[in-house]
Amino acid sequence: MKILTQHSAVTSNTKRTAARISAVQTLYSMAINNRAVEDAVNTFILDGRGADLGDFTLPVEKELYKKIVYGVTENDTTLANIANTALAARTIERQEIIVAVLLKAGIYELRENGKMDRKLIISEYVGIAQMFFDKKKSGFINAVLDTLAKKIRPS
Repeated sequence: MKILTQHSAVTSNTKRTAARISAVQTLYSMAINNRAVEDAVNTFILDGRGADLGDFTLPVEKELYKKIVYGVTENDTTLANIANTALAARTIERQEIIVAVLLKAGIYELRENGKMDRKLIISEYVGIAQMFFDKKKSGFINAVLDTLAKKIRPS
């Protein structure tokens, strides 16, 4: 596995994207393995590998990574309730785990990352969804986050 570093033209934007990917992977792992947040974050940070993208690994902006993982964990019920306002009958509890994680992380950032444009946040999470799903499912993630973004952060 090739590890990309500063010398491989990794930008701060790339590190933030890698932080989001790693946060989603960690939150998913926590959900399926019933891991405590502190254990999961410490394991990731101590491991120091970065965002695992199969053929290569990207360095991660660790502060953003921790902010997302801890923020989603600490605000889980609130984020689920917000998501459910856009999900109608198929609540977040009935979604696939990775879909629920993507939505909660996206909603968390829409609420807490006021410095970043909402369209960019949505684009980041849709891009991550495309790593796991086809166009239909990533389009679903896009539609839900876009609907909620308009409520959370009206233009």
